[in-house]
Amino acid sequence: MKKIKSLITFCFLLITTSFFAQEKFSNEILNNVKKYGADIENSFEITETSNFQIDTINRIVLKNGLRSSKYLNPDSWKSIKEDVEVNSISIVFSKYPIRKNGYSMNHKLLFNRLKNLFQIDPLLNDSLIDWKIILHTNCKNDIQVDSLFHGIIIEYKKDEEIIDSIQVSNINIPNSNSASDVLETIESFNDLPEEILLDIKTRNPIEKTEILIDYFEELLKDTVTTEVTPTFLKNHKYLINQFIRTYGNNNDSVVYKVFDRNRQWKNALIIADWTGSMYQHGAQALLWHTLNFETSGLEYFTLFNDGDLKSTKAKHIGETDGVYFEKADNIDKIVKLYQLVMLKGGGGDGPENDIEGILKGIEKFPMHSEIILIADNNACVRDIELLEYIDKPIRVIICGYNNKRGINPQYLHIAKESGGSLHTIDLDIHNLQVELNKKGEIKSLIDYDFKIGSSNCYNSKSIYPDSYFDNRIYTNLDSAKSYKKRVVNLDLSSQSIEKIPRKIKKLKILQSLNLSNNKISKITRPLYNSYYLETLDLSHNKISEIPFKLSWLKKLKRLDLSFNKIDSISSLPRLDYLIHLDLSNNSFSYLPTRLDFKNLQYLYLKNNNLIELPVSIGRLKKLKELSLSGNSISDLTKRIGYLKKLEILDLSDNDISELPKQINRLRKLKSLILSGNNFTNDYIEYLRKILPNTTIENQ
Repeated sequence: MKKIKSLITFCFLLITTSFFAQEKFSNEILNNVKKYGADIENSFEITETSNFQIDTINRIVLKNGLRSSKYLNPDSWKSIKEDVEVNSISIVFSKYPIRKNGYSMNHKLLFNRLKNLFQIDPLLNDSLIDWKIILHTNCKNDIQVDSLFHGIIIEYKKDEEIIDSIQVSNINIPNSNSASDVLETIESFNDLPEEILLDIKTRNPIEKTEILIDYFEELLKDTVTTEVTPTFLKNHKYLINQFIRTYGNNNDSVVYKVFDRNRQWKNALIIADWTGSMYQHGAQALLWHTLNFETSGLEYFTLFNDGDLKSTKAKHIGETDGVYFEKADNIDKIVKLYQLVMLKGGGGDGPENDIEGILKGIEKFPMHSEIILIADNNACVRDIELLEYIDKPIRVIICGYNNKRGINPQYLHIAKESGGSLHTIDLDIHNLQVELNKKGEIKSLIDYDFKIGSSNCYNSKSIYPDSYFDNRIYTNLDSAKSYKKRVVNLDLSSQSIEKIPRKIKKLKILQSLNLSNNKISKITRPLYNSYYLETLDLSHNKISEIPFKLSWLKKLKRLDLSFNKIDSISSLPRLDYLIHLDLSNNSFSYLPTRLDFKNLQYLYLKNNNLIELPVSIGRLKKLKELSLSGNSISDLTKRIGYLKKLEILDLSDNDISELPKQINRLRKLKSLILSGNNFTNDYIEYLRKILPNTTIENQ
């Protein structure tokens, strides 16, 4: 019984992973050799051979030793992986040693080889690849077996045209099966002009695709909005039905039935996933619209195909592209657009740019009243992090749902967080009673007669590459905390925050924190754990003192405490890497006698009550800009002459009538601002003579 339960669990892990992320082996499986070793072995096609020969045509060979899981030549795969499509992967072992009770495969070695392979290229962990094990049987002794090949053989397809154009690094030719399917169906569906048919007859798939893209783009330019008559609608009913039969089937009518049940939807913006398995579903929306044209509430169509033919590496969250638009009254144009977007997308399913499609649809058609997302239940949402930028309800139509698979929790997340609804072929689910965890995954669901699938979309590295987090600025702390080990930039400005949030200490690699324009009165402990913090903006708050514990922020480069209530500074924290310090618009009269900022380049002290500068100002050897405007300084320390790298010195609006003679040492000074002081014209002329390369302002 225990064995049966284990097998069921194993199958469930394989199935749910395959449905939502296209991974063959989940981390849970690969990290549990004892539990899943035998099941994984049995999931392979196993071949035994006594005379193994390696065919090197369209194959990459990665070598191990007999008992090693380390690959000796990983660059052999890395150098071509962007330009090929993998068919199969074979893992080669020796059926050795054979003991009294027979041969037993080393599952730990098998799992380690898989894990090390996926470190070389995570995209090889794919359920669409055929996985095989090859066993040498001609095994006599250690020395002889050690001389045999052990390792991985990756078999791939590579079009000759791709080889010729390998320098085009940002284009990813779609896998040949899906691309050729699209081409064949478009050729069979359309009455293409004779000259186009002749032109593509002898072309390879890449050339065919380019020719057909040009054809449909020109066709769309020349297509005008046709008057919608009963005859027009009848003809297009036939045309769209033919489209559905060509690209799918009439049996799965989920989209049609959902629209038929929800005739109250008016002025609707349709956002349709336009990748491999979804063509028929999007076409059902147009069919329903055509059959109910007089009363239909469908006004706008947006199609997304996850970036046209971009490689995964070139896809950036929010900028993946492959999003297209048309108004619903242009039925003829929409049918042509369907085919153009298919050709540009190449057909394949996978992580999709759903949220980018929604955001761009909203921007293109701002007058809509409803948003309806036609979603692929079997694909991850590449850009779910952008959901926080949508403040309107999203009606999600789930395509590909059944009781075995369950609903992809990412779409439940989208419906719940946006205040929208979920729709299957039988159900319309409003006011979702669901509890989400901090990652957006489902914790509990109340009183609904449907199944929630399992998904590791939230943890997929391919969906959220590190470069995304480097550039992403979070404005919501709860959302940021879901990725606490990867968030770099956090902007919580203008949110009426009264205390530094404790959750900040959980963000392990935070580098930039903006807490400006809040109601914070004290710098507290949660901040001190931000070891990697480089930029801290606390301007426009109510802070009255600068704690010395800020010196714990060893990597801090930029600190802004301007527009606060700091009325005295007994000491400043030692920050060796600080480059930029802004203490403007406070009310302190003195700086501490010791200034320990050996790398400081920019110091802003304007609009305070400063009477003088400490002599330690001369220790800021790297200072380039010093702003002292709007203070009460009458005498400037002669140590100002020590600032040999100073380029800008702003002394405007003080009580100064004369500068120390050491000012002539500032050979790099470009700008000296003296307006609003007590300098005579003769003295200004004197300064211009001793500082001939400096622009002096005195108005």
